Amino acid sequence: MADVYTPSTWLAAGPTGGSLQPPYYADFMRENLYGSLFWRQLGTLVTIPKGHGTKAKISKWDTPVVIGTQAKNQAGQLVIAGLSAISQHAEATPIETFGLCASDITGQVTGWAGARGYTSKMVIVSMANVMEGFLESLSREMAFRLDRYARTKVSGNALVSYAVTPAKVAAAKGTVGTANGLFGKNVARIRPLMGANGVPKWDDGTYVGMAHDLAAYDMFTDSSSTGFVSVARYNDARMIYRGEIGEFYGVRWLLSNGSVKRIMGTAGNTGTYGVSAGASGSNAYIFGPDAFYNLELESAGVQVTHQPLGSAGVNDPVAQIGSVGVECYYGIIAAPAAERRVMRFVHGISLGY
Repeated sequence: MADVYTPSTWLAAGPTGGSLQPPYYADFMRENLYGSLFWRQLGTLVTIPKGHGTKAKISKWDTPVVIGTQAKNQAGQLVIAGLSAISQHAEATPIETFGLCASDITGQVTGWAGARGYTSKMVIVSMANVMEGFLESLSREMAFRLDRYARTKVSGNALVSYAVTPAKVAAAKGTVGTANGLFGKNVARIRPLMGANGVPKWDDGTYVGMAHDLAAYDMFTDSSSTGFVSVARYNDARMIYRGEIGEFYGVRWLLSNGSVKRIMGTAGNTGTYGVSAGASGSNAYIFGPDAFYNLELESAGVQVTHQPLGSAGVNDPVAQIGSVGVECYYGIIAAPAAERRVMRFVHGISLGY
C-alpha cells in the first residue's frame, strides 16, 4: 500500500521520505491558489518555457511623445496634447518626422514557500482529508502574500490622483479625509481621468477598479449616486471577475481585503500616503488592459512536498511528526509609468472599524 496515493489513504501510506507529490495535489493547490488571487486575473499572463531560466522580456514600441501628455494653456488650465505625428500640411511641403523605437521591459519570477506540520494524533482523530485541509490553508495565506506583492510592484508605476473634497475641489496630498470617500462624485471622476490620460479601455468599454471592502460602504450609502449596475443585472456575456460587485460610472469594481487600510495617527506620514492626520483611508486601483504582466514557469509554478510521519528519523523515534509544504514561483512586470495603465486613487474611508 506504500505506493497508493488516494486522498483518503495517502497520509497513512505515504513514502518514507519527503517527495514531490502526484499531480493531483499540485493541481488541487493551484486551483485553490489561483482562484484566490485578485490581482492575477487583471494582468496579462506570460509563461516562461522550460530551459529559459527565470527571466522574461516583453517587447514594446515607444514614441518620443506620449499620447495624452498634459500641458497648460494660456489660462493655466491642464489640457491634453494631441497626436504629435499627425498635422495639417500643404502640398509639397516636407513634414517633421517622429521616430519610433523598440524597447522592452523585463522581470523574473520569485520563489514563495511555506509548510504546515502535523502530528500522529491529528491523523488518528481526524475524519477529514488532512492533506487537502493543509493545502487549502496554505493556498489562502500564499494568495494573500502574492496579492500584496503584486500590489507593491504595480503601484510604483501608477498615476496618482486624490479624491475631491466635499466642496468638489481636488484634494492635495495629505489632505484626504473621511469625507473624501468613494462617493458618487469621486467614482464618477475616475473614468474621465483615465480617458484624459490616454489609457485604453478593456474590450467591453470599461476600466476595472479594485478597492478595499470597507470602501463599498461609501459607494452604496451616497444617495446622490446613480448608474450602479450589479453583476446580477449584466445583460451581456462578459467574464465576471473574482470579487466583482458591479459597474459604476464606467468602472467595474472588485473588492479585496488585500488592499491596505491606513489609519493616520499623526501628520508624519500624510505626505507619503496622502491621507490626512487622524483619518482613515485606502487606495483604489484602476486598471486598463496590459497594466502588468504575470510571470509563471511552465508546468512547474506550484509544487507540493510531503514529509510523512517519522521523516525526522532519530529525532522522531515513534513517528509523531510530519509536514506538508508548498512552493510557488510567481513574478510581476509592471507596465512603464509613462503609459499610465494603472491609477492609484487615494480616498478616505468613513466606516469605522
